[in-house]
Amino acid sequence: MPRMTTKLAVAALVAALGLTAPLIAADEKKDPAKADAKPAEAKPAEGKPAEGKPAESKPVKPAETKPEAKPAEVKPAEGKVTEAKPAEGGKTFNTAGGVKVTVTTEAKEAGAQAKDIVWVHYTGRLATGAQFDSSVGQAPFKLTLGEGQVIKGWDEGLVGMKIGEKRRLEIPAAMGYGERGAGDKIPPNSALVFDVEMIGIARPGEQK
Repeated sequence: MPRMTTKLAVAALVAALGLTAPLIAADEKKDPAKADAKPAEAKPAEGKPAEGKPAESKPVKPAETKPEAKPAEVKPAEGKVTEAKPAEGGKTFNTAGGVKVTVTTEAKEAGAQAKDIVWVHYTGRLATGAQFDSSVGQAPFKLTLGEGQVIKGWDEGLVGMKIGEKRRLEIPAAMGYGERGAGDKIPPNSALVFDVEMIGIARPGEQK
């Protein structure tokens, strides 16, 4: 007897039992598919990832260092006399006419008064420092004090001066040569500075 295949045997059994063909089809459908099914490859999403560019770093400029400001030069005002420093133990005072007297060397002899004959050495300068006259190296200058023989600044500034004493007289223009000046060396309205040394004093009626 020929061997029946499994499918034919099943079909015969189904026919005998009165079953319909769809069951066979169902059986057949239950057989797993032999085709090797490869899982779909997951493709990465198209598009390039955004490249992250590092933030540009700009070089920081160093703070500008300004050179130190030089102090402004202070120029002495025109017409003003540089103050003389009195010697140790000396003094400075002003006369009634505005002459500034600085005692640079003191002495103990009796001081000169009006009508006295005096002998002095002197050096005269303008307020700018320019020298215009001097008796140093020559014979002392002789005058009678308070008689108007010299400028007013001298008649006031020499009062009380002792033999051996030295003074600096800072004389305003009004007590000097005023608006007229004196020759080419002393312009009008010039303040004057005299360094004076008392050499000798003679009372009225005396000669030296």
